[in-house]
Amino acid sequence: MRSQVKLLSLPSHINSSDPWCGNSVERLHLHAVQTGHHLLNSTQPPFHKAILESGSPTARFVLSPSHPRGIVHQAFFLQQSLCSSIEELKAMPLRPLLAAAGRVWDTFEPSVQWPFQPVVDGEGGMIPDTPVRLWEQRIADGRAMGMCVITGFCTHEGSSFVPASASCNDDFRTFFSTLIPSLTSDDLAALEALYPDPITNPSSPYANTTGSGGAQFIRLAAAYGDFAYIAPVLHTAHTLSSAGARVYVYEYAALSSPLRLAGHGTHSLAAAHDTEQLRRFPGMLDVAREMHGRMTSFVTEPSGDLGEAWPPFVSPEIPGGEGKLLVFGEGNDELAGGHQRGIGVRESVLTRERYERVKFWWKRMVLVQGMGATQELKGAS
Repeated sequence: MRSQVKLLSLPSHINSSDPWCGNSVERLHLHAVQTGHHLLNSTQPPFHKAILESGSPTARFVLSPSHPRGIVHQAFFLQQSLCSSIEELKAMPLRPLLAAAGRVWDTFEPSVQWPFQPVVDGEGGMIPDTPVRLWEQRIADGRAMGMCVITGFCTHEGSSFVPASASCNDDFRTFFSTLIPSLTSDDLAALEALYPDPITNPSSPYANTTGSGGAQFIRLAAAYGDFAYIAPVLHTAHTLSSAGARVYVYEYAALSSPLRLAGHGTHSLAAAHDTEQLRRFPGMLDVAREMHGRMTSFVTEPSGDLGEAWPPFVSPEIPGGEGKLLVFGEGNDELAGGHQRGIGVRESVLTRERYERVKFWWKRMVLVQGMGATQELKGAS
């Protein structure tokens, strides 16, 4: 992030005839890892447009360095590196340092308690406060109103990360109680009701039909995907929309191997219009043309206004707001070995069921930010 900040400081020294920024610094937009945190930083960035793909500044965990999970990770890192202090760790040669870091990752990755995630680093840092409070600040200072953002998610975001072997309700409950220890027993009961158990509820939409993994895999993947990606993405859209900003939201639904799901990052070939990888898939070329075309129009249009090509997202919390979004690739299974071309793009709205699920996670974002205290969010319920 600091390297990106350094890069973003360059346009102030560039005149408007430089072609790399479209002959106008006003055309500059940001499309990079951790884009959301730049939007929330207290320093005014030299751009007002951004593309956030399957991510958000409120995604997953943004804990304090003194949170118990960070303390455990640090102690284990020191143990694996045979160091007694951070100073010794900093002096280690690169190869053994990376090997120790790899062992730390391998230990905590199965439970998705990932080490080495962004942290709240205090005043003067890249993330000076929790993202929830930083959003409040950006709304209060008026910066949120001037932003123009494309953001979105893949339908099955969580499928790449959760343990596929999950087979019973205890596996589902234990996964989340381990991942987010601050969840109360009432929270866990509400979570189980929100994502019905496919074993005990025949009408549950979370039956595992992939042909592999345990009976709870799809249920667990759906809940984790909502928590880690979809709810944070839609929180960004809701917050910006409520502040008067222009926001465009997408859902990427084309299926990919090996599970015939639209997992995290599977949209990238379409977003980049990668003809080398997609040339044998006519339906996916249609999806890429629709998705990439709108994103490049967003980049080249100084205001970011896409007109009728993409209806802005208006939060359901706003009177008359329907939560409109575009769905790319629905019904396409070419990258999963099938022959269905599906629909390149169609307009949709945020369903009531999905809205209820993301609101559950919005109310509990504070449990995975800072020290994870519920009182960190005003009016949390």
